[in-house]
Amino acid sequence: MGASLNGAYDLDRRIDSVDRRVSRCHLAKRRIGMPLTRAAGWQVMVAGSLPQGSRHVERRDTAVRLAVTAKLTECRVALQEQLVPGASVELARKPVVEFSTLARKHGVPPERLLAVFKEMLTQIPEIGNRDMGERSKLTSTLVEMSIAAYYSARC
Repeated sequence: MGASLNGAYDLDRRIDSVDRRVSRCHLAKRRIGMPLTRAAGWQVMVAGSLPQGSRHVERRDTAVRLAVTAKLTECRVALQEQLVPGASVELARKPVVEFSTLARKHGVPPERLLAVFKEMLTQIPEIGNRDMGERSKLTSTLVEMSIAAYYSARC
């Protein structure tokens, strides 16, 4: 009985620790004017620590979000057309490189790029309809292409 009480106490301590870290993070974000929620992730992604109230920043955020979203949609459509069973994965290189390069140009962090790119890949039936091994290999190859294009655009 004592062990389970200690386990519950340890869990409570860990939860309190996480709560304190989240609170400190929120306080820091408020000080520099960053939004607190993930829903405003594109603003955080693009504006970084810029003040929230600037109209120029808000217009740029909207324009960047629209440009990146449009290129992601173009990439998805191209992948749907080009990734028919039996086709070479190299056919997908051009749209993946274009999306990753544009994302880098607009200051999208690499972790955000990977999150939206992988999410987009899960929505493509031509990938989802394959068996697990083939789907995993194809996804891995496309993600590697995206990462390589993102970092090669850096130079």
